[in-house]
Amino acid sequence: MARRRRFQAVEPMARSLVRLGGVAAIVGGLLWIIKGGAILLSGDQPRYVFEVAPLCFAAGLLGLHGGLAGRGGLPGRLGGALAYVAMALSVVGWSR
Repeated sequence: MARRRRFQAVEPMARSLVRLGGVAAIVGGLLWIIKGGAILLSGDQPRYVFEVAPLCFAAGLLGLHGGLAGRGGLPGRLGGALAYVAMALSVVGWSR
């Protein structure tokens, strides 16, 4: 019972972060769909859509981290750090 209460007590700020992160991830996914459709229809890649979508996914990753805070132990922290590094590298354009 005590364990269940510990995970249910999510602060309002963390709850807001989770919700905003979810919305940002949805917007990022929609931008990727728009980008793919534009490439298929016109053959050209829309410039700003490609730059904004990874930032939306980064905000979604922050929301995911806020929702899972304290629940993963060491593997969760290492996986989160690796995801942040990968997202940062994709935003700055380092892919090789």
